Amino acid sequence: MWTIVLLLAILTGCAGSRAFDAGDRYLQQGEYDLALEQFAEAMAREPARHEYRLKWLDTRNRSALWHYDRGQEFARQGQLLQAVAEYRQSVQLDGSLTAAAQKLKEVQTRIAVEQLVSEARDFIKAARYSQARASLSKALKLDAGHDEARQLMQQIEMADQLVMDGYELELSSREPLSLQFSQMDVRQAFAVLGQLSGIHFILDEAIPPNPVSLLLKDASFAQILDLLLKLNGLGKRVLNSHTILVYPKNPEKEKQYEDRVIQVFYLSNIEAKNAVNMLRTMMQTRKIYVHEELNAIVMRDKPEVIELTRQLLEAADRNDSEVVFDLELVEVSHRDVLKLGPKLSTYSISAGFGQSMVDSDGNLVSQLLSDVLTAGGSTDTLASSFSRLESFYTLPTATFDFAKTLTDSEILANPKIRVKNREKAKVHIGTREPIVTTNISTTTGDITSTNVQYIDVGVKLDVQPIIRLDDTVITTLALEVSSILEKEEIAGGGSALRISTTNAGSSLILKDGERTIIGGLIRDDLQDSRNTLPLIGGIPVLGQIFTGRSKEKNKREILLSITPHIVRTVDLPAPDVATIWSGSENDLTPGLRFPSFADVPGGEDFRGVPAMQEPEMTSEAGPGSDETPVEIALYGPSEVAAGDSFVVQVVASKVRDLVAARLTLRYPGTLAEFAGIHPGPLMGKEEEESRALLAGVPAGTIEAQVSRVEGIPGVSGEGALALVAFKVLAAGRLEVSLEACELVSADGQTLSCSAGSMTAEAR
Repeated sequence: MWTIVLLLAILTGCAGSRAFDAGDRYLQQGEYDLALEQFAEAMAREPARHEYRLKWLDTRNRSALWHYDRGQEFARQGQLLQAVAEYRQSVQLDGSLTAAAQKLKEVQTRIAVEQLVSEARDFIKAARYSQARASLSKALKLDAGHDEARQLMQQIEMADQLVMDGYELELSSREPLSLQFSQMDVRQAFAVLGQLSGIHFILDEAIPPNPVSLLLKDASFAQILDLLLKLNGLGKRVLNSHTILVYPKNPEKEKQYEDRVIQVFYLSNIEAKNAVNMLRTMMQTRKIYVHEELNAIVMRDKPEVIELTRQLLEAADRNDSEVVFDLELVEVSHRDVLKLGPKLSTYSISAGFGQSMVDSDGNLVSQLLSDVLTAGGSTDTLASSFSRLESFYTLPTATFDFAKTLTDSEILANPKIRVKNREKAKVHIGTREPIVTTNISTTTGDITSTNVQYIDVGVKLDVQPIIRLDDTVITTLALEVSSILEKEEIAGGGSALRISTTNAGSSLILKDGERTIIGGLIRDDLQDSRNTLPLIGGIPVLGQIFTGRSKEKNKREILLSITPHIVRTVDLPAPDVATIWSGSENDLTPGLRFPSFADVPGGEDFRGVPAMQEPEMTSEAGPGSDETPVEIALYGPSEVAAGDSFVVQVVASKVRDLVAARLTLRYPGTLAEFAGIHPGPLMGKEEEESRALLAGVPAGTIEAQVSRVEGIPGVSGEGALALVAFKVLAAGRLEVSLEACELVSADGQTLSCSAGSMTAEAR
């Protein structure tokens, strides 16, 4: 029995070693994924081998960086879905590689924007302008510089209903207006505008009778109203879809008519105290409170100022960058010691007179006369005559050295440290050596006290990075390498150390992933000593016989390799977030001063639009499939509220001549309720070009088919196959997954598609 167990243990250990060696070969070839599999197998077979686990962790980090670089290349080539797969693989391997997560979010944002713009095009063709505006608003929120989205928004600006302060105004005519006022009373001007537009204006009695001169041709209602208000120092409040209140814009009337909002802003990266200083400088607000415990700000002001504050904090409250330094320190030392020739026990000869005597142990010993002739000593043992004295002398003994010692040593340290931008990191690899000091106090009765102090000996490295936006790192480093040469004991108690120290400091600029080596820290010591007899040692040939030689050569060189890897970059806001229009000097409001005259609609309120969450996809083909599967992604909101409804988009890429898609989706029936399924924009208009059929709705499962109407050609390209609606029943983690799918082309061929999922937090 024990023999079988022993054999199994030996075979398991051999298998683990073989897997480790195979992983090492794959690693040398750059096959990081295969190497990772082999190292994982080695760990599974021999869990106690820490070497296997360390190698697996190092390979996992390398593989994550490799997939990140591949994602960068796919993104540059415009292959967004492949880039998403590589970025996602990088994030799964190393969750701390925040740069990959940020790039993944950027690429998925690009995909989402293209999908939203495609939806808007279809909505405009169908004259469904409100849906088109909603899609374009989401697209411009994600990418404010998207040219096509901006152009489409301009197209629907005149076709869509006029919305002001959250109300859709019911105008009697949408045709452009032409007005000419010459010294007309402002009240009469509003009366004329009301008759032309069908909007009823309620004028505050405090409005002064100012004369108005104005000439406008082919202007919209919004442009005329904007000019009348701004030129006469008036404010407005829309009461309903056909009534507007107009009042003088002064502090007294603003307190009477305008609302005040209390808003709490929770901050993550910027300190609340610093944020308050910024707000007081930029917003000139006074009613503001700092909640230090939660790092939050409580503010009360007009809705426009609150919205402007929200935009400002969104642009300013950004996480800082981080970098991982891969350090490799090598200390190489060579020692060459040569000892050759005779070595005397003592280089002195003594002679004199003395007498022999027997000690207490019965041994015969000799005592020189000089030993008893000491100053102040006794003379009892002096001899009375020379007849009792004996002559004595001492000669040194000699040993011959024939030794040569060669010593080569190499000390390697390979730490990895992660540092936040502009923060300092310290690394110490070595020991803490004690130094003992003894103090004797005579005033307290000769009390002795001993103190022990510790000093660091070994390798000490201080690093401070400054991460710049162009992916370069200004690195300031200080290196100290020390070793103990000698430890000496001090008389009276205590010890002292003689320490050899090498220091180096530098400041350099490195690119992300760029390796540099700091070398040349060399110390070369040579010591050559000779011991010989005087006079005799100077005789040629003969003197070499009586000369002992000791030669010692020490050489030490230190090399430092440093490689920065930026793992988190500053999450820079989009241009529309970083650039904030704030009205005039005394009238803070989000948006342009005259927004109705802008070429591109501004000041859109995107609050309440759920953020698109990155889908979770796999690219493996289904069982028995010989074709490359079509990639499918699920898009939906990242957060939903209990009682609300939300829509999940089933998005396909690069389909050809598609006529039908059979889908099986799963969802937690305890958290959500299925509310319906509709064909996506890729399949065409519902009922006219496409339809959706339910095959069954078991608990927590949806089996459906979306297809083109019979007789209508198939579709190609990228877009949403289906829109699946749900209603939230309870709070929790809500995951919708595509368990199975099958695509049918116009020629009857069937293609499998990849499974995917999306997750939302129901609150």
